[in-house]
Amino acid sequence: MLMAISPKTTVVSSKGSVFCPLDGDTIILNLTDGQYYELNPVAGWIWGHIQEPRSVSSLLEMLVEEYSVETNECERDVKELLQEMAATGLIEVTNESAS
Repeated sequence: MLMAISPKTTVVSSKGSVFCPLDGDTIILNLTDGQYYELNPVAGWIWGHIQEPRSVSSLLEMLVEEYSVETNECERDVKELLQEMAATGLIEVTNESAS
């Protein structure tokens, strides 16, 4: 079962993958299952910023500033992308306990 992605979630790229830029996109090879993934420039930007653990809230703040996008739309799209990455094993997800 996948963990829910929220602004308090911390994400980091899985150690079982390698990546490289290619013509503006980012290509990722999941070394665990041998699958290749192609990320568009914005998803590649996110990938580049989660090579070290980072909270979803900090990603959202940076994206809104970098791309001048609407916050709610940005959050929805980022959560969807991160859920897909988690489902394929490309990222590790840690949720902060509710206080």
